[in-house]
Amino acid sequence: MHGIETIMLVVVGVINFLPVFSALGVKQLNKLYALDLSNEGIILLMRHRAILFGIRGIHNL
Repeated sequence: MHGIETIMLVVVGVINFLPVFSALGVKQLNKLYALDLSNEGIILLMRHRAILFGIRGIHNL
C-alpha cells in the first residue's frame, strides 16, 4: 500500500504545482482560468492563488 500512497501524493503534487507557471503573466492566467483579468486586484489575487498552489504542490512532492 505504501507505493500507491506515494504515487498518489506525487500526482496530487504535480497537479497542484502546475498553476504556479501562470503567475508569470496575465496571458497565462487568462489561458488557465478563462477570466476577464482587466482589474489589477483580480490579477494580484489570481497570482497569489497560483503561488499558494505551487507551494502546496512542492509540499506534496
